[in-house]
Amino acid sequence: MRTPIRALALLVAVVLSTTLLAACSDVGYVVTTTFDDVGDLQSRHSVQMADVRIGTIRSVRLTDDFRAEVRMTIDGGRRVPRDSVAVLRTTSLLGEKFVELRPNGDPGAGPYLRDGDVLDRSLEAPELEFVAEEAIAVLGAVVSTDVASLIETGAEAFGGRGEELGALIQDLAAISASLASRTDELQRIIDGLDATTAQLAAGGGDLATLLTNSRSSSTGWRASSRRRRP
Repeated sequence: MRTPIRALALLVAVVLSTTLLAACSDVGYVVTTTFDDVGDLQSRHSVQMADVRIGTIRSVRLTDDFRAEVRMTIDGGRRVPRDSVAVLRTTSLLGEKFVELRPNGDPGAGPYLRDGDVLDRSLEAPELEFVAEEAIAVLGAVVSTDVASLIETGAEAFGGRGEELGALIQDLAAISASLASRTDELQRIIDGLDATTAQLAAGGGDLATLLTNSRSSSTGWRASSRRRRP
């Protein structure tokens, strides 16, 4: 009777051990890396690989040499090659920061990170890098046919008056070129007007007296003319 009981107890122990190991595997494992500066990276921010969330930031602390040590919890079942680099990124221009794990080789080839491992290589991606990448992707989608469509649509919006608009633009260009070629003459005219204005301002009193006398003389002449009329 003891033999079946011992066998049953051994089977239960194996099942429990397997269950515990599976549970531990599901919990995940912790790896560490260090950055010179992590900005506003905080615990519970994401850890990603190939733009897929595979874990969370466990903690961020200041080291003795004034660097930022980041501990990351990787989800159970996620295999990350040891030959990887930790990159500090930003989701958008004003978004939150996260850590991306980039494998240097084949991501499907081991060995893989285990609990307690340290990633020695880390770098901080410029915050505008990925915004620029998105802008390039958008601009790359605008092919020549799209540009032609935009031009055609604009021409239709002007009611088929493209030739008139073209002539107007050419006339404006000719006027601008003519004015640009006569810059010296225009400058001399402006300088002359400025000098004349200054002289008139200096003789303002004399001009006022002259205008007053002229008005008085004109008034007296009109009165004398009325008296002479029969």
